[in-house]
Amino acid sequence: MEQNPSRPDLAAARGDQSFEVEVHTSPKLWPMLITGGVVGALAGAIIALLGEPSANYTVAATLGYFAAACAAIGFAIAAIVYVVIDRITSKRTTRKIAVPLPEDEQPNNGTPTPKE
Repeated sequence: MEQNPSRPDLAAARGDQSFEVEVHTSPKLWPMLITGGVVGALAGAIIALLGEPSANYTVAATLGYFAAACAAIGFAIAAIVYVVIDRITSKRTTRKIAVPLPEDEQPNNGTPTPKE
């Protein structure tokens, strides 16, 4: 789960003073959607391989069709689950006090600082 302050721009407006932010934890969208698509594709592959072979289509064509169709269904189900979880966790929004760091102590998020 990632935390997203709802008003991050207030830090610049208030200078060095502490301020209150709302913190909302939510699931990450893309990992959830990709997982739903992969699980759907695997389910489609299992359906295609366990089903009776068709005289009109090859096993590879059937596997591709079912994998793509079930991946789309898994993607859609994951999106619905994401929205439901996001709605549930949005009710648990908390208020926290944020204190800005002095300019020389702010983390650089792993990016190298330019040397003067």
